[in-house]
Amino acid sequence: MSDQNLDPHNLIKIAQRDFEDAKLLLENGRYPNAIFMLQQSIEKAIKSLLIKLGLVRDEKELRIEISHYVASKLIKLLEARTYDYVKRICGASSNEFERRRCEDVLLPKRVEDRISEKLLDIVNTIKSYAFSKVNKEISNKISQLITELASPSIYTHAIILTKVLYDVNSKSCHSARSPKEKLDKMLVEALIAHSINLLIIAHIPFEEATIKLRYYLSTVDEDSLIIWWSKRVKKWIEEEGILTCIEMLLNEDYICGSRLDIQVFFKYFKE
Repeated sequence: MSDQNLDPHNLIKIAQRDFEDAKLLLENGRYPNAIFMLQQSIEKAIKSLLIKLGLVRDEKELRIEISHYVASKLIKLLEARTYDYVKRICGASSNEFERRRCEDVLLPKRVEDRISEKLLDIVNTIKSYAFSKVNKEISNKISQLITELASPSIYTHAIILTKVLYDVNSKSCHSARSPKEKLDKMLVEALIAHSINLLIIAHIPFEEATIKLRYYLSTVDEDSLIIWWSKRVKKWIEEEGILTCIEMLLNEDYICGSRLDIQVFFKYFKE
């Protein structure tokens, strides 16, 4: 991966190209390759947003710290970023007592650990169903799990809150931006956080499935969950213009924010 690939605008263009390939492969029943290209598209879209927010600092974190395991590894990386931002905010105080109290208030470590543990449990459960035959019981179970995953979306927004707090207390904040420009920037970052949350959910079943289909399995049953999921994710991205919306957010245009409604996402996974 070259430095050019760290440009979020470049990544989202590649994500759109991968998605177009995935559509053609899916429509022609070339499921193993379709799944791979759809996974690649979602992965690059997520990474473009992480780069935009500055939550990924360099190529190593994209390639090694996250790799293709976007959902599971990103939870841990975001947790580390939250901790990092809070430490920097609280570290501005010269008083040791005040610094520790600040960290205790902004970073309740035990609560954060439980949230991360719960998220990872749900992620792993969904991944375990990837090659299961879809029936009413499994589709209901998956719907329940993605609802649970969406409920702590405040966790992703907490990342943005701590980043904004840090920006407010840093010299970089004292720029020529007007109050409206600063408010617009915060709104864009909140929508990006929400987009990351939705894309993480969309990506989950692909993590293990892609590896197995690329190296161990030559085919996949059409009635398996990964095909069921792929068709719904493809429909959501296509009909709601999700990748175009992400490109707009990267340009700090939030007019498409309504397309990122979690309830709109859910409707594609209801039988």
